[in-house]
Amino acid sequence: MEIIVLIGLIFLLIFVYGLFSEKLSNMSISGPMVFTVFGLIAGNYIEVEQLQINGEGLIVVGQIALIAILFTDASGIELKDFFKVYKLPIRLLFIGLPITMAIGTLVAIPLFPGFEIAALALMAFILSPTDAALGQAVVQSPKVPAKVRESINVESGLNDGLVLPPLLICVVILQGGGDQIGFSELAEFVGMQLFVAVLIGVILGWLGTRLINWSTARNYSDKFYQGICVVALAIITFVIAEHFGGNGFIATFIAGMVYSPKSSKVADTGAEFGEVISQPLALFIFFIFGAVLFPHFVEFIDLSVIIYSILSLTVLRMIPVVLSLRSTVFTMAEKVFIAWFGPRGIASILYILIVVDDLGGTEGLEKLYAVIVLTVMLSIFAHGLSAVPYANWLGKKQQQGVPEAMG
Repeated sequence: MEIIVLIGLIFLLIFVYGLFSEKLSNMSISGPMVFTVFGLIAGNYIEVEQLQINGEGLIVVGQIALIAILFTDASGIELKDFFKVYKLPIRLLFIGLPITMAIGTLVAIPLFPGFEIAALALMAFILSPTDAALGQAVVQSPKVPAKVRESINVESGLNDGLVLPPLLICVVILQGGGDQIGFSELAEFVGMQLFVAVLIGVILGWLGTRLINWSTARNYSDKFYQGICVVALAIITFVIAEHFGGNGFIATFIAGMVYSPKSSKVADTGAEFGEVISQPLALFIFFIFGAVLFPHFVEFIDLSVIIYSILSLTVLRMIPVVLSLRSTVFTMAEKVFIAWFGPRGIASILYILIVVDDLGGTEGLEKLYAVIVLTVMLSIFAHGLSAVPYANWLGKKQQQGVPEAMG
């Protein structure tokens, strides 16, 4: 099959799904579920060289999707008021997330003997970011308390970017840097990548904001191109950071956090345009996940893979979240609700693509990649199907006047 035909079929599927998206959502059938299923079906008939797991075409699509998602998610956060406004999500990000990453690594050691600690940590880190899109009914439902929706949304918007630095360190170690150079040299290399990325992200995020504010204040740009400018800023940041030896994804994430237009209309336009770009790409990635990634690693699924995947979606996520939300205004029911809605999705899939490209293939790590794809597959359906009924249940519980006891 020619790639142009495949792209046409995918966008036909996007068009048809869009016509019935609201109806399907009310039936607990999400976009990721639909496109993953069609990917699984189409995987038996697709033979496109560019869409092999380490094919250049798939890597480029994955990079663009990750750039758009990182920038768009980060740009929705008001950085100057972050620590004042988002006190509850901060607990999830800076207490719950590190505990999840650490426990995920430790639990993997007895389940997967023979693998380097860096490889096990890489797997745990890739499975740490959450994806609110898999439970869209939760973050959009008025039945779910606003503070719960905000916590889930902010957490999923930022945790993929926060995971990047330690993930980068694991990749460098697995590339052989940890054996060929000393710890100080390794730290210097990673530090420079981070320093350059943060520096360029801050500079371009600030400069891009100033230029967009200057243009819109004088009515030099129309609404359509304001959105294009935001997406262009994200891609420019990635390219410049990579050119000067920094990590482009981290730079893009930082630029998104720094980006803060004065006009709320410009901010909304940029966010809307980013969503328009990222959503079709995300659905495309879920299709490829079903058609290419899952079939590629399914043969490596065994009992240890199944056990870890189930643990990852439950106790490895839920216990750290409940612990991080102790002594907050959340009821226990709300804590468990937030803990459950930590779906693994687009970030985990894209990180697999990027890591496979950086490591030059999948040889030797197939079982660990199988853990990731199985966890994502289970999450797509478990969180997608439970979103509407669980949100409705929580809403009814709130209406019954359950007291908000301190946890």
